Amino acid sequence: MLQWYGEQIDIIDNLYEFLSKREDDDEILEFIWENKNIKIKGRYLEQSESNYNSEYAEGYFDNIKEIGFEGYIYEVLSEVKDEWLDENFIGRDSEGVITAFISVYYYPNEIRNLKNQIIWNSNELDEEDKQLVDDTHRRIMENIKIGEKYLKFLLKIKNKKIQENSDIKEWMKTNEKIGKQYLEYLNSLGKLKNEIEKMKIEGE
Repeated sequence: MLQWYGEQIDIIDNLYEFLSKREDDDEILEFIWENKNIKIKGRYLEQSESNYNSEYAEGYFDNIKEIGFEGYIYEVLSEVKDEWLDENFIGRDSEGVITAFISVYYYPNEIRNLKNQIIWNSNELDEEDKQLVDDTHRRIMENIKIGEKYLKFLLKIKNKKIQENSDIKEWMKTNEKIGKQYLEYLNSLGKLKNEIEKMKIEGE
């Protein structure tokens, strides 16, 4: 269910309600994100209230609506691949414990118990909630693609690899805002320098 507060949208969702009924249980749950090929097992650690997507790096993009959501943090008990730690919803806390933030904003496809029974799936989410979240992540990916192209053009023009013709100038002007916001986004992640070096190597 969506609630509007001016330009901000808060999501009151089925996943949060489902997990709220299990926060006192010491059970281990398996969370599955099929599209990311991620499976983790975790135990409830703590509740996480008043979260906003603007707190993440994508908050640098002006064309992303601000979404508020609640969630739960689970201590991860299973093996975690290094690349999974690049996901916004999996990380290490100050004590080095790997945790997963379970919320509608990064909703799993399925939750299973240790008997391998599906006890929740994303079809139970309100369709309007899912569409808002999916559309938001799709827009973020579109912004990133535009930003990558913008950065490539900047580097090629600077290094005189290409001529700045009228078509390129027009594209750069049209996408300048998103391009600059993408650079801020990369910088906030500490990845700007690495991305520039990578593009330089690919352009050689």
